[in-house]
Amino acid sequence: MIMTNHLFDQIKEGILAKEKGQMKDAARLFLNILQEDMNFVPALIELALLYDEQEEFDRAESYFQRALSLDPDHFELRLHYANSLIRKGSIEPGIDQIRYVLEKDENHCDAWYYLAITYFFYLNENVKALAIAERIIEIDPGFTAGYTLLGEIYFSLKNIPQSLKYFQRVLEIEPTNKDAHLALSAIYGKDLMDRHKSLKHSMFLLESNSYDKLARHNAEMALRLPPNQEIQASEQALEEGMAYLYLEKWDLAEHALKRALKLNPEHPEVWKMLQKVRSQSIK
Repeated sequence: MIMTNHLFDQIKEGILAKEKGQMKDAARLFLNILQEDMNFVPALIELALLYDEQEEFDRAESYFQRALSLDPDHFELRLHYANSLIRKGSIEPGIDQIRYVLEKDENHCDAWYYLAITYFFYLNENVKALAIAERIIEIDPGFTAGYTLLGEIYFSLKNIPQSLKYFQRVLEIEPTNKDAHLALSAIYGKDLMDRHKSLKHSMFLLESNSYDKLARHNAEMALRLPPNQEIQASEQALEEGMAYLYLEKWDLAEHALKRALKLNPEHPEVWKMLQKVRSQSIK
């Protein structure tokens, strides 16, 4: 037990080094563990994942195989191994690893998900991917990645209404899901020309510092669209000001907010936003 605790302490030290980007130090620590116990599965796993992240697929494979020979029903690890093989270009061996999991557990959503993205992203077999993704949400209606994948597949098939339906379903389950917000900001901006809705999703991402480059691009594209006629002019101006604020375009933000204030002098948010813009532009 004392020896095992000592090895786990080294595992924690190696993981910490890896999180700091000190990959060589992390690998050295994990390899030192294997010198003490060549069959210590956590060290084999960490080395497999480390080399996989660095796309050293052959080195990763040897450690995946050693770990799985000792713990064959470690499904999460086997799916990592499958993904590593597929990214390496060994598609069929990767699918075999996924099917191993599904033979043991036919309702394993992660395994079905890995299989669906393999058909969709790597084999361009959209019909198979679609059928599998639909099965995933039948098994687990709360599996958000399944709805996201359905949204992506339908978008690739140019079925925008169905794509919207599934990305919106993601946000019903998980309102802060950044992938869904990003997809919707692009769809509303580029495909449906809806300035208000595109900005809404883009600003959520900018506010949460997520997908900064893509979110900024989508917001800038949306601001070039004509305003939504059903939105009050003062609200449009406020929305425009907020968007320019997130984009750090202080002069444009101030101009839009002054327009909002002129249209609605009593709006409680406008003064706050103006003060924020002016404090930033002074810096």
